[in-house]
Amino acid sequence: MENKGYVKNKLQTVLIELLKDHNLEDISITMVCKMSQVSRASFYRNYTSLEDIIVKANKNLLSTIDINQRYFDFDKVESILYALATYAILYRDYYSLLHRRKLNNTILIALKDLLIKHEETKSNKDKYLTAFIFFGIHGIISSWIRNGMQETPKELVLTIRNKESLYSSLN
Repeated sequence: MENKGYVKNKLQTVLIELLKDHNLEDISITMVCKMSQVSRASFYRNYTSLEDIIVKANKNLLSTIDINQRYFDFDKVESILYALATYAILYRDYYSLLHRRKLNNTILIALKDLLIKHEETKSNKDKYLTAFIFFGIHGIISSWIRNGMQETPKELVLTIRNKESLYSSLN
């Protein structure tokens, strides 16, 4: 039986290498398994799809960030945004690759699991506020990656803190 950690790492590494030259829809599970020298049975023991490999890789990367607050206030949102931006810089090539391959949704899925906790116990008002903040953070990070991560994490947070610049950009 193949070592589960080895199999996951090998499949993830090969998929990321393939994404450098191909869109996800042009890559098959068979291709990844063959290049990884991993059986399809082992693939399906660990993942449901190729996208699942990326989602789980994102979750693993993001899980090391200590942002497990149940409810958000603006100061916490700033610290979450700063932590995510700092992390994106550390893994710039990886997150830029996901953006180029239009896989930002995999970041969204991983962020949702990380940031939205205890959703079933919240009031509707709290759910709406959490969704607003969550999708806002994702939108900011996605736009920042799309624009080449030109600002530092601190500059990004200061832009958000300056609410007047946010409101004027809507006009």
